[in-house]
Amino acid sequence: MYDHDIFTADDFMGNGTTNSQGQFSFGGTTNEFFEIEPRIHIYHDCNDGINTCQRKLTIVIPKKYISYSSTPSQYLVYDTGIIELTNTSDEESRDCIH
Repeated sequence: MYDHDIFTADDFMGNGTTNSQGQFSFGGTTNEFFEIEPRIHIYHDCNDGINTCQRKLTIVIPKKYISYSSTPSQYLVYDTGIIELTNTSDEESRDCIH
């Protein structure tokens, strides 16, 4: 998970991996003066053939799931739903260095 920044490098907030059923759960923190724009990057090789760079799917976390406190008053859960990685989408790019 990264906080997307326009003029500086994105801030790393946390990471995770999927379990054997493909489920994942994680959170992240960062210190910012302005609003944060958290995104999840999913790197994968699904339905990709032979390619040196991985496919990168970016999921933007909606603002209502962001807490501006180090100890959130409620447990905020953003359910991404089922993500089909064999298809391509507009939120996808390629990334050789990550």
